[in-house]
Amino acid sequence: MFEADLSGIVKMTTFDLEKGTFTQFECQVLEAGSCVIKAQKFAQTVRFMETDTVDMSVDDELNIYIVSGNAKAKTKGIPVENFNQISELTEKSGFSVSEKTLKKMFNKVSFAVGVNEQRPVLNGCFIQAKEEGLLLVGCDGFRIARCETSVEVVGIGGTADYRFILPGKSVNELEKLLDGEDEEKKVTIYMSRRSAVFVLENYTFFSKLIEGEYINFDNLINRNQKIVVVVERRDLISSLERAALVTEETAKVNTASHVKLAIEEGVIKISAISIISSVNDEINCEHDGEDIVIAFNNKFLIECLKNCDSSLVKIYLSSPHSSINIVPADENAENDLFMVLPVRMVE
Repeated sequence: MFEADLSGIVKMTTFDLEKGTFTQFECQVLEAGSCVIKAQKFAQTVRFMETDTVDMSVDDELNIYIVSGNAKAKTKGIPVENFNQISELTEKSGFSVSEKTLKKMFNKVSFAVGVNEQRPVLNGCFIQAKEEGLLLVGCDGFRIARCETSVEVVGIGGTADYRFILPGKSVNELEKLLDGEDEEKKVTIYMSRRSAVFVLENYTFFSKLIEGEYINFDNLINRNQKIVVVVERRDLISSLERAALVTEETAKVNTASHVKLAIEEGVIKISAISIISSVNDEINCEHDGEDIVIAFNNKFLIECLKNCDSSLVKIYLSSPHSSINIVPADENAENDLFMVLPVRMVE
Protein backbone atom coordinates (compact mmCIF):
# COMPACT_ATOMS: atom_id res chain seq x y z
CA MET A 1 0.00 0.00 0.00
CA PHE A 2 1.27 3.44 -1.02
CA GLU A 3 0.14 6.47 0.94
CA ALA A 4 1.32 9.83 -0.41
CA ASP A 5 0.72 13.22 1.16
CA LEU A 6 1.62 16.73 0.01
CA SER A 7 4.39 17.05 2.62
CA GLY A 8 6.52 14.96 0.24
CA ILE A 9 6.41 11.70 2.20
CA VAL A 10 5.31 8.36 0.80
CA LYS A 11 4.58 5.49 3.20
CA MET A 12 4.82 1.90 2.01
CA THR A 13 3.29 -1.03 3.90
CA THR A 14 3.21 -4.74 3.08
CA PHE A 15 1.42 -7.42 5.09
CA ASP A 16 0.54 -11.08 4.45
CA LEU A 17 -1.38 -11.72 7.72
CA GLU A 18 1.74 -13.27 9.32
CA LYS A 19 4.46 -10.70 8.76
CA GLY A 20 4.67 -7.18 7.42
CA THR A 21 7.03 -4.27 6.75
CA PHE A 22 6.57 -0.50 6.97
CA THR A 23 8.90 2.18 5.59
CA GLN A 24 8.69 5.74 4.29
CA PHE A 25 10.76 7.98 2.07
CA GLU A 26 10.79 11.45 0.52
CA CYS A 27 9.64 12.13 -3.01
CA GLN A 28 7.83 14.75 -5.06
CA VAL A 29 4.09 14.41 -4.45
CA LEU A 30 1.91 16.24 -6.98
CA GLU A 31 -1.40 14.92 -5.67
CA ALA A 32 -2.09 13.15 -2.37
CA GLY A 33 -3.72 9.73 -2.35
CA SER A 34 -3.30 6.03 -1.68
CA CYS A 35 -3.39 2.80 -3.65
CA VAL A 36 -2.52 -0.88 -3.33
CA ILE A 37 -0.38 -2.66 -5.91
CA LYS A 38 0.86 -6.23 -6.06
CA ALA A 39 4.33 -6.04 -4.52
CA GLN A 40 6.09 -8.56 -6.73
CA LYS A 41 4.68 -7.07 -9.92
CA PHE A 42 5.70 -3.56 -8.84
CA ALA A 43 9.23 -4.65 -7.88
CA GLN A 44 9.75 -6.44 -11.20
CA THR A 45 8.45 -3.45 -13.16
CA VAL A 46 10.64 -0.88 -11.43
CA ARG A 47 13.73 -3.09 -11.57
CA PHE A 48 13.72 -3.04 -15.36
CA MET A 49 12.97 0.65 -15.83
CA GLU A 50 15.66 2.54 -17.75
CA THR A 51 16.21 5.64 -15.57
CA ASP A 52 16.64 6.39 -11.88
CA THR A 53 13.42 8.43 -11.74
CA VAL A 54 10.00 6.76 -11.71
CA ASP A 55 6.64 8.54 -12.06
CA MET A 56 3.51 6.84 -10.69
CA SER A 57 -0.08 7.88 -11.16
CA VAL A 58 -3.46 6.27 -10.44
CA ASP A 59 -6.75 7.06 -12.18
CA ASP A 60 -10.30 6.73 -10.83
CA GLU A 61 -10.58 3.16 -12.12
CA LEU A 62 -7.47 2.10 -10.18
CA ASN A 63 -5.28 1.82 -13.25
CA ILE A 64 -1.69 2.40 -12.12
CA TYR A 65 0.71 3.96 -14.62
CA ILE A 66 4.47 3.67 -14.11
CA VAL A 67 6.71 5.78 -16.36
CA SER A 68 10.50 5.95 -16.51
CA GLY A 69 12.12 7.68 -19.49
CA ASN A 70 10.54 6.25 -22.61
CA ALA A 71 9.37 3.12 -20.83
CA LYS A 72 5.74 2.92 -19.72
CA ALA A 73 3.91 0.20 -17.81
CA LYS A 74 0.31 -0.20 -16.69
CA THR A 75 -1.16 -2.49 -14.07
CA LYS A 76 -4.36 -2.78 -12.07
CA GLY A 77 -4.52 -1.60 -8.48
CA ILE A 78 -6.52 -2.95 -5.54
CA PRO A 79 -8.97 -0.87 -3.45
CA VAL A 80 -7.31 0.43 -0.28
CA GLU A 81 -10.23 -0.76 1.86
CA ASN A 82 -9.36 -4.36 0.89
CA PHE A 83 -5.85 -4.07 2.30
CA ASN A 84 -5.18 -5.92 5.55
CA GLN A 85 -3.61 -3.39 7.89
CA ILE A 86 -0.87 -4.29 10.36
CA SER A 87 -2.39 -4.26 13.83
CA GLU A 88 -1.12 -1.65 16.26
CA LEU A 89 1.06 -2.95 19.08
CA THR A 90 -0.33 -1.25 22.16
CA GLU A 91 2.21 -2.65 24.61
CA LYS A 92 5.53 -0.77 24.75
CA SER A 93 7.67 -3.37 26.47
CA GLY A 94 10.59 -5.16 24.90
CA PHE A 95 14.33 -4.84 24.48
CA SER A 96 17.03 -3.44 22.20
CA VAL A 97 20.17 -5.15 20.96
CA SER A 98 22.90 -4.71 18.32
CA GLU A 99 21.64 -5.25 14.76
CA LYS A 100 24.99 -6.73 13.72
CA THR A 101 24.95 -9.29 16.54
CA LEU A 102 21.35 -10.35 15.90
CA LYS A 103 21.95 -10.69 12.15
CA LYS A 104 25.06 -12.81 12.75
CA MET A 105 23.14 -15.08 15.12
CA PHE A 106 20.22 -15.43 12.69
CA ASN A 107 22.71 -16.41 9.96
CA LYS A 108 24.10 -19.18 12.16
CA VAL A 109 20.81 -20.87 13.10
CA SER A 110 18.30 -20.09 10.32
CA PHE A 111 19.43 -23.05 8.16
CA ALA A 112 18.31 -25.48 10.88
CA VAL A 113 14.80 -24.03 11.33
CA GLY A 114 12.18 -26.52 10.18
CA VAL A 115 10.05 -26.08 7.07
CA ASN A 116 6.51 -27.53 7.03
CA GLU A 117 7.26 -29.56 10.14
CA GLN A 118 4.29 -31.34 11.73
CA ARG A 119 5.33 -29.80 15.05
CA PRO A 120 4.65 -26.07 14.46
CA VAL A 121 7.20 -24.88 17.06
CA LEU A 122 10.01 -26.35 14.92
CA ASN A 123 9.02 -24.03 12.06
CA GLY A 124 10.42 -21.14 14.05
CA CYS A 125 13.58 -19.88 15.73
CA PHE A 126 13.61 -19.96 19.53
CA ILE A 127 14.89 -16.67 20.99
CA GLN A 128 15.74 -16.05 24.63
CA ALA A 129 16.80 -12.56 25.66
CA LYS A 130 18.37 -11.74 29.00
CA GLU A 131 20.33 -8.73 30.20
CA GLU A 132 23.57 -10.68 29.88
CA GLY A 133 23.00 -11.89 26.30
CA LEU A 134 21.01 -13.74 23.66
CA LEU A 135 20.35 -17.40 22.94
CA LEU A 136 18.98 -18.52 19.53
CA VAL A 137 18.11 -22.10 18.56
CA GLY A 138 16.96 -23.70 15.32
CA CYS A 139 15.87 -27.36 15.07
CA ASP A 140 14.25 -29.34 12.26
CA GLY A 141 14.15 -32.75 13.93
CA PHE A 142 17.45 -33.89 12.37
CA ARG A 143 19.84 -31.24 13.64
CA ILE A 144 20.09 -28.46 16.20
CA ALA A 145 21.89 -25.14 15.80
CA ARG A 146 22.44 -23.43 19.15
CA CYS A 147 24.04 -19.96 19.23
CA GLU A 148 24.65 -18.06 22.47
CA THR A 149 26.34 -14.66 22.68
CA SER A 150 27.21 -12.27 25.49
CA VAL A 151 25.87 -8.90 24.35
CA GLU A 152 24.20 -5.93 26.00
CA VAL A 153 20.43 -6.37 26.02
CA VAL A 154 18.60 -3.27 27.21
CA GLY A 155 15.09 -3.76 28.56
CA ILE A 156 12.31 -1.35 27.56
CA GLY A 157 9.44 -0.76 29.94
CA GLY A 158 10.77 -3.18 32.52
CA THR A 159 12.63 -6.46 32.27
CA ALA A 160 14.80 -7.64 29.38
CA ASP A 161 13.84 -11.28 29.98
CA TYR A 162 11.87 -12.71 27.03
CA ARG A 163 11.37 -16.14 25.43
CA PHE A 164 9.53 -16.47 22.10
CA ILE A 165 9.44 -18.40 18.81
CA LEU A 166 9.85 -16.32 15.65
CA PRO A 167 8.60 -17.96 12.39
CA GLY A 168 11.34 -19.05 10.00
CA LYS A 169 9.97 -16.87 7.19
CA SER A 170 10.24 -13.81 9.43
CA VAL A 171 13.82 -14.76 10.33
CA ASN A 172 14.70 -14.92 6.61
CA GLU A 173 13.25 -11.45 6.00
CA LEU A 174 15.03 -9.94 9.01
CA GLU A 175 18.35 -11.34 7.81
CA LYS A 176 17.94 -9.10 4.75
CA LEU A 177 16.90 -5.99 6.70
CA LEU A 178 19.34 -6.02 9.62
CA ASP A 179 22.63 -4.11 9.26
CA GLY A 180 25.57 -6.49 9.50
CA GLU A 181 28.33 -3.87 9.48
CA ASP A 182 27.71 -1.17 12.10
CA GLU A 183 28.06 -2.43 15.69
CA GLU A 184 26.51 0.79 17.01
CA LYS A 185 23.18 0.32 15.26
CA LYS A 186 20.46 -1.05 17.50
CA VAL A 187 17.21 -2.81 16.72
CA THR A 188 14.35 -2.27 19.16
CA ILE A 189 12.00 -5.21 19.59
CA TYR A 190 8.58 -4.55 21.10
CA MET A 191 6.88 -7.65 22.44
CA SER A 192 3.33 -8.81 23.02
CA ARG A 193 2.02 -12.30 23.70
CA ARG A 194 1.30 -13.08 20.06
CA SER A 195 3.47 -10.70 18.03
CA ALA A 196 6.74 -8.79 17.88
CA VAL A 197 7.69 -5.53 16.17
CA PHE A 198 11.29 -4.92 15.10
CA VAL A 199 12.09 -1.21 14.72
CA LEU A 200 15.16 -0.52 12.60
CA GLU A 201 16.57 2.73 11.26
CA ASN A 202 14.62 2.68 7.99
CA TYR A 203 12.12 -0.11 8.48
CA THR A 204 9.55 -1.39 10.93
CA PHE A 205 9.01 -5.14 10.70
CA PHE A 206 5.97 -6.88 12.22
CA SER A 207 5.65 -10.61 12.82
CA LYS A 208 3.21 -12.90 14.50
CA LEU A 209 4.82 -15.40 16.87
CA ILE A 210 4.44 -19.17 16.96
CA GLU A 211 2.49 -20.17 20.02
CA GLY A 212 3.49 -23.20 22.04
CA GLU A 213 6.35 -24.53 24.14
CA TYR A 214 9.65 -25.04 22.32
CA ILE A 215 11.34 -28.42 22.60
CA ASN A 216 13.76 -29.00 25.48
CA PHE A 217 16.81 -28.85 23.22
CA ASP A 218 19.37 -29.04 26.03
CA ASN A 219 18.02 -32.47 26.98
CA LEU A 220 18.41 -33.64 23.38
CA ILE A 221 22.08 -32.67 23.20
CA ASN A 222 24.37 -35.50 24.32
CA ARG A 223 27.29 -33.95 26.21
CA ASN A 224 28.94 -37.21 27.38
CA GLN A 225 30.63 -38.40 24.19
CA LYS A 226 34.01 -40.06 24.67
CA ILE A 227 35.37 -39.72 21.12
CA VAL A 228 36.82 -36.31 20.20
CA VAL A 229 38.09 -35.23 16.78
CA VAL A 230 39.77 -31.90 16.04
CA VAL A 231 40.00 -31.01 12.36
CA GLU A 232 40.50 -28.05 10.04
CA ARG A 233 37.01 -26.88 9.18
CA ARG A 234 37.80 -25.82 5.60
CA ASP A 235 39.54 -29.14 4.84
CA LEU A 236 36.54 -31.14 6.04
CA ILE A 237 34.05 -28.95 4.14
CA SER A 238 36.09 -29.26 0.93
CA SER A 239 36.19 -33.03 1.23
CA LEU A 240 32.44 -33.24 1.93
CA GLU A 241 31.72 -30.98 -1.05
CA ARG A 242 33.65 -33.36 -3.27
CA ALA A 243 31.55 -36.18 -1.87
CA ALA A 244 28.45 -34.11 -2.66
CA LEU A 245 29.05 -34.80 -6.36
CA VAL A 246 27.89 -38.33 -5.55
CA THR A 247 25.40 -37.73 -2.72
CA GLU A 248 23.48 -35.11 -4.71
CA GLU A 249 23.35 -37.52 -7.62
CA THR A 250 21.81 -40.28 -5.49
CA ALA A 251 19.36 -37.88 -3.86
CA LYS A 252 17.84 -37.15 -7.27
CA VAL A 253 16.81 -40.79 -7.70
CA ASN A 254 15.60 -41.26 -4.12
CA THR A 255 18.32 -43.71 -3.16
CA ALA A 256 20.71 -43.55 -0.23
CA SER A 257 22.48 -40.16 -0.27
CA HIS A 258 24.65 -40.42 2.79
CA VAL A 259 28.34 -39.75 3.23
CA LYS A 260 30.37 -42.18 5.36
CA LEU A 261 33.11 -41.09 7.75
CA ALA A 262 35.62 -43.65 9.05
CA ILE A 263 37.76 -42.12 11.81
CA GLU A 264 40.89 -44.04 12.73
CA GLU A 265 44.53 -43.34 13.67
CA GLY A 266 44.41 -39.58 13.10
CA VAL A 267 42.70 -39.80 9.71
CA ILE A 268 39.12 -39.20 8.56
CA LYS A 269 38.27 -41.36 5.55
CA ILE A 270 35.34 -39.89 3.66
CA SER A 271 33.42 -41.91 1.09
CA ALA A 272 30.19 -41.86 -0.88
CA ILE A 273 28.88 -44.29 -3.47
CA SER A 274 26.07 -44.42 -6.00
CA ILE A 275 25.06 -46.79 -8.78
CA ILE A 276 27.26 -45.05 -11.34
CA SER A 277 30.01 -43.31 -9.33
CA SER A 278 31.91 -43.12 -6.07
CA VAL A 279 34.34 -40.87 -4.24
CA ASN A 280 36.96 -41.54 -1.56
CA ASP A 281 39.04 -38.99 0.29
CA GLU A 282 41.22 -38.66 3.39
CA ILE A 283 42.10 -35.75 5.67
CA ASN A 284 44.26 -35.57 8.75
CA CYS A 285 42.84 -34.89 12.19
CA GLU A 286 43.55 -35.15 15.91
CA HIS A 287 41.68 -38.14 17.27
CA ASP A 288 41.14 -39.12 20.88
CA GLY A 289 39.08 -42.23 21.65
CA GLU A 290 37.92 -45.34 19.81
CA ASP A 291 37.79 -45.72 16.04
CA ILE A 292 34.34 -45.20 14.58
CA VAL A 293 32.45 -45.47 11.29
CA ILE A 294 29.39 -43.23 10.99
CA ALA A 295 27.20 -41.84 8.19
CA PHE A 296 25.27 -38.60 7.69
CA ASN A 297 23.05 -36.71 5.32
CA ASN A 298 25.88 -34.86 3.58
CA LYS A 299 23.95 -31.62 3.09
CA PHE A 300 23.07 -31.41 6.80
CA LEU A 301 26.68 -31.96 7.84
CA ILE A 302 28.06 -29.35 5.41
CA GLU A 303 25.57 -26.70 6.53
CA CYS A 304 26.48 -27.20 10.18
CA LEU A 305 30.21 -26.91 9.45
CA LYS A 306 29.76 -23.81 7.31
CA ASN A 307 27.98 -22.03 10.13
CA CYS A 308 30.53 -22.99 12.79
CA ASP A 309 32.61 -19.79 12.80
CA SER A 310 36.07 -21.20 13.56
CA SER A 311 39.11 -22.39 11.63
CA LEU A 312 39.30 -25.52 13.79
CA VAL A 313 36.27 -27.54 14.91
CA LYS A 314 35.83 -30.17 17.57
CA ILE A 315 33.54 -33.08 16.78
CA TYR A 316 32.24 -35.15 19.69
CA LEU A 317 30.97 -38.68 18.96
CA SER A 318 29.91 -41.75 20.93
CA SER A 319 28.51 -44.40 18.54
CA PRO A 320 27.37 -44.86 14.91
CA HIS A 321 23.76 -44.46 16.05
CA SER A 322 24.08 -41.40 18.32
CA SER A 323 24.06 -37.71 17.48
CA ILE A 324 27.32 -35.79 17.20
CA ASN A 325 28.17 -32.29 18.42
CA ILE A 326 30.23 -29.82 16.40
CA VAL A 327 31.70 -26.85 18.30
CA PRO A 328 34.35 -24.20 17.53
CA ALA A 329 37.83 -25.25 18.72
CA ASP A 330 39.59 -21.88 18.37
CA GLU A 331 40.36 -19.82 21.46
CA ASN A 332 37.91 -16.96 22.03
CA ALA A 333 35.45 -18.56 19.57
CA GLU A 334 31.72 -18.04 19.96
CA ASN A 335 29.73 -20.30 22.28
CA ASP A 336 28.01 -22.22 19.47
CA LEU A 337 26.97 -25.85 19.16
CA PHE A 338 25.64 -27.82 16.18
CA MET A 339 24.10 -31.26 16.66
CA VAL A 340 23.48 -33.68 13.77
CA LEU A 341 21.76 -37.05 13.81
CA PRO A 342 23.46 -39.86 11.85
CA VAL A 343 21.72 -42.02 9.25
CA ARG A 344 21.61 -45.79 8.96
CA MET A 345 24.37 -46.97 6.70
CA VAL A 346 23.40 -48.85 3.55
CA GLU A 347 26.15 -50.96 2.10
